[in-house]
Amino acid sequence: WAANRGHLNIVKFLVDKGADIHVCNDLALKWASDKGHVDVVEYLKSCGN
Repeated sequence: WAANRGHLNIVKFLVDKGADIHVCNDLALKWASDKGHVDVVEYLKSCGN
């Protein structure tokens, strides 16, 4: 939900704690993109695809 709501700090925290950003066919990236959260999209893309 953090990516969907644009909470970059929470997204970073979750990734740092080992969250799988690719779960459910990159749903976090899709949500962030659909909602226009460019900072979250750029961060998730920088984590690898």
